[in-house]
Amino acid sequence: MFSKAAWGGSGAALRLQVSAAGLLFVLLVGAIWAVSLWRSRADAIGRAEARAANLSLLLAGNVASVFERAEIALGETASQLERELAGPGIDRHALWALVDAGTALVPAISRIGVFDEAGHQICGLPLERCQQLEVADREYFIELRGHPGNETSVWGPYVSRVDGRSTLVLARALRHPDGRFAGVVIALVPLSHFAELLAAADLGRGGAAALRGPDLGLFLRSPPLDSMLPAAPSDDLRRAVQASPAQGSFRGRGSADGIERQSAYQRLERHGLYVAVGLATREFLAPWRQQALWMYALFLLFASCAFLIVRLMLIGERDRWRIQQFADELETRVEQRTRDLRRLAAELDAAESRERRQLSRDLHDDLGQTLAAARIHLGALSNSGEAQVREVAARVGELIARANRSTRSLAVQLAPPMLDDLGLPEALEWLGEEIERSFGLKVSVVDDGQRKDLSPEARSILYRATRELLINAAKHAQAESAEVEIERVGGSIVVRVRDCGVGFDPQVLAAAKGQGLGLLSVRERLAFIGGSAELASLPGDGTLATLTAPLADAASEA
Repeated sequence: MFSKAAWGGSGAALRLQVSAAGLLFVLLVGAIWAVSLWRSRADAIGRAEARAANLSLLLAGNVASVFERAEIALGETASQLERELAGPGIDRHALWALVDAGTALVPAISRIGVFDEAGHQICGLPLERCQQLEVADREYFIELRGHPGNETSVWGPYVSRVDGRSTLVLARALRHPDGRFAGVVIALVPLSHFAELLAAADLGRGGAAALRGPDLGLFLRSPPLDSMLPAAPSDDLRRAVQASPAQGSFRGRGSADGIERQSAYQRLERHGLYVAVGLATREFLAPWRQQALWMYALFLLFASCAFLIVRLMLIGERDRWRIQQFADELETRVEQRTRDLRRLAAELDAAESRERRQLSRDLHDDLGQTLAAARIHLGALSNSGEAQVREVAARVGELIARANRSTRSLAVQLAPPMLDDLGLPEALEWLGEEIERSFGLKVSVVDDGQRKDLSPEARSILYRATRELLINAAKHAQAESAEVEIERVGGSIVVRVRDCGVGFDPQVLAAAKGQGLGLLSVRERLAFIGGSAELASLPGDGTLATLTAPLADAASEA
């Protein structure tokens, strides 16, 4: 019997073990998912870092290319001027042509200007607007006058005195043949040209690119900042440049807008400027956040399912015992109901057999005697003298004789005495002869010759099923012949009824309502005694019926 105390001790230990195992499993899966998310986030950051570095390198190359082309134009102009300074004097017309050619050579240059040692303009800038233009107060003029050399330096940004635009100035000193300072030649490059270069980069939403001076002061930013926002570099940028002046990467928030970005910078070595690129963290981590949200939802679903499974596994032993008891009781009831149904089917079959035998006796004794008496009276009538009466009596006598034969045949078919006396094979052979005599269907019966001990119930079901199949073949299948095979297979007897008639569609038969010993009735009765019935047919290809029933020994053992 079920012990509540025993269940309480062992059940508590089992619940504790299963709960611990389930919790550890959920934690293990959660740890695996967390590591996977961490790795995918690190991969996304790594890809953003590499992309920012590539963009900064590309933009730095584009900016340096502008400076290099401007330097070439300045170098050509300075060399020509220094050669003329060594000669008899400066040819202003040739100088103007040279300046115009240099300006046309580099589209980024708005104008090239030439100034003497006092800072007065010689040529290049539009004098009609700036008659008294001087650059003696500019930082680059003061620096180059004190330290003249052959290098070109970048200065600014300045607000141009020519057109009012923010402009970077590329300046180079001019020298007399004896090395003395002779003036400067400058090229004006508007910041708007660099703005176009920065804006062409695909930075995504929230991304930014900037051009900064040697002290990290902001020259230009894309997209541009509101004039009210601070332009000072962030502390993260200062620390990164201090640690790696030439190039580097860092992640931090912008000092102007507070947006967190993955940033990279490149220093233009010859000019001391910096190109910085930043990709918004919220933008490049958006796919990862979406993935993390889905994985979190899946983990919650998994954890809920795991909890439910553990909960189901922790159903008490008492409940399991009750369920098992209920299942056993239900199985017992089903088995009892099955036995009752089989017994009822056997009783119904026995009652039907008795009714058939009674009907057979009534046909033989009552109707047969009546037909015999009618023949006697007809015989007396045929002895009368009238020829016409004798002729009619003879025809009626033939009809009565035919009816008498049919009655005897039907009586024997309904309850053939040889079925119990000789066995099923002999009864089926006699049945084949009767079917051929009554319906013209040629029937051949083939028996394997083995002993076949059957219960009376099995003999009766197999005989009646075979009889109905043969009658159907004769009446409906339009068959000319049929074959009955009787074979012992293991502990069963198999009866196959095959005809060469028109056949039928089994699905149509399945949908039809059977009558008498139809296929459904045969299957049910054979199933009750442990047998089966199957039909195989195709339109135009005949029909094969296979009846199987257990032998008496096998049925008793089962």
